[in-house]
Amino acid sequence: MKTSARPSPSLFAADFDPFTVSPESIRKLPALYFQAVSDHLEDWNAHSENIVFLALRKGTPDQIETARHILRQHHSAGFITSDLITQRNELQTALEKPAPPPVTLTPLQASSLASKLRHLEKVSLAGLEDCQRNGNGPGTIEHDSESQILHTIREALTILP
Repeated sequence: MKTSARPSPSLFAADFDPFTVSPESIRKLPALYFQAVSDHLEDWNAHSENIVFLALRKGTPDQIETARHILRQHHSAGFITSDLITQRNELQTALEKPAPPPVTLTPLQASSLASKLRHLEKVSLAGLEDCQRNGNGPGTIEHDSESQILHTIREALTILP
């Protein structure tokens, strides 16, 4: 019989320090082992610890920090508030949502998209100038919408050739 170098999921969960463990170490765990530890945390009503465990596996740095913040507040109060439950549930929903498939563009498609975005940038700039000529400066719906469109276009252009 082959023995595993890993502790049982219940022992791993008992030693799990949600504030110091690195995302890399959790991401390296085999999927079945990860699920067993997660199930153990849930079975023991350690939902806030489990959200940190999930965030370390699947989340962004901001989501990891949010999960740790929820757990800190839970520990600090000695109980979990309804607001923290809502935050935890929203974070869990976001973490369990499948990631969208990556979009791959050929160089020709990327070039074409960049060209179209540059044209939209010019049109948006013209729209801002029209807003200002018509007395619709910052703070008006027309001006702010054009500014947001221009900002979005410029962000998109930073990742294209």
